[in-house]
Amino acid sequence: MDFINYFNLYNKKYIKKKILLYNIMPPKLYNKYTKGRYESEEEMKRFRKIKDNQKNKIRYWKNKYGYDLNFSDYEEFNKHIHVIKNIYDVHDFFINWNPEDPISNSDLPMYVKKHSDLLEAYKSKDYIKTLKKINKSYSKTEDAPNQTNKYIVEF
Repeated sequence: MDFINYFNLYNKKYIKKKILLYNIMPPKLYNKYTKGRYESEEEMKRFRKIKDNQKNKIRYWKNKYGYDLNFSDYEEFNKHIHVIKNIYDVHDFFINWNPEDPISNSDLPMYVKKHSDLLEAYKSKDYIKTLKKINKSYSKTEDAPNQTNKYIVEF
């Protein structure tokens, strides 16, 4: 194989690879959410910062309050977070609670503590009913299931 044929063969492979990369990679200022382009790099950085903030809040809310959330829930959850943070630990009681119904003796101590929070959250009950709790197999006070307890034995 002479040099010219080798050079042409190499160029064809190089051009194919280059074309494939151009077809796969989006433009530098491409916005995957709107399928458009950003006006400038500053705008792109600003929107990325906003999205990162939303992702971090959603992750925090999932871990802290135990609700199954995604980006579509962000705006609505953010509107109701001021009442949700006070009643997330009594979610099951709140869903079935009605202000006109009598309270059982077993729920009375919790009801006395959370009475004002429950009344305030009653306005948002329709939205809070739509939230799904994540079932955790252990609480914060217990050890995680994968961790083992270590003991020191002295003789």
